[in-house]
Amino acid sequence: MVSTVTTTLTLATSVSAATFSTVYSFLELTNFSQSPTTTLTNAETDTLVISSGGSAVAFSDALAIFDIPGSLVFNEIESFTGGSGLNYVGLAASKASVRGIFDIDTDAIFSFNISGSLLLATSIENDSVESAFALGGLGLTLLGITATQPPTLLDELNLLAVLETPGEDSIETNLFQLWLAGNQDNITIQSLNVDQGFGGLEEFLVLNFRATYARQFNEPTQVYLLDHKVGKAGVQAVPAPSPLLGLLAYGVLGLVKRRRSH
Repeated sequence: MVSTVTTTLTLATSVSAATFSTVYSFLELTNFSQSPTTTLTNAETDTLVISSGGSAVAFSDALAIFDIPGSLVFNEIESFTGGSGLNYVGLAASKASVRGIFDIDTDAIFSFNISGSLLLATSIENDSVESAFALGGLGLTLLGITATQPPTLLDELNLLAVLETPGEDSIETNLFQLWLAGNQDNITIQSLNVDQGFGGLEEFLVLNFRATYARQFNEPTQVYLLDHKVGKAGVQAVPAPSPLLGLLAYGVLGLVKRRRSH
């Protein structure tokens, strides 16, 4: 987290940024009760800068790792945009995912530990022409297949956060939400720490959590695990309202595949 804050300040300084937006997220899974039979990782990024008279910068990065000998899943993303002057738009997007397939025997308990973090920050100087937007999300989904049952959702954990500056200090523009699906007894949230600052020209949200997962199976089951996250950041300074940040919020900005490994 310290390196991310440092990177944000460095990038903002490099363009003398009057506005900036940043999103950083990581999710780590450790201490698996057994190893996967198949793994797949994917990381994608994209940036877009449009400037006429002002200056802007956009940066994004993504990393996804499944270390089988180390019983470790780790992925992280970072998206940053900053600008100064007038008539510019900067957009950045990143996402990463890790997949694993596990063959679980009858009466076996499949378990692992979970830790994650999500940081969003936005800043502007002039709310009449400048705006900044940040969206971050991470999730963990487990599906099960048996000899008598097609792919079925077993359990799911999702975390979503949004910042929009300037914006109302309300659920519509600044929010975070953590929710579970499936059998909630299988996911135990051990801690959830929230640090936030809403309102004004500078806003931030930091979420850190730890959890454990454990589920016992009463028949042989093939479990599909998907760990995924996404981050989108945008800034603009235009004399009239622009739809670009709204388009970013709805995922119009495409992602370019950066790395993929098996």
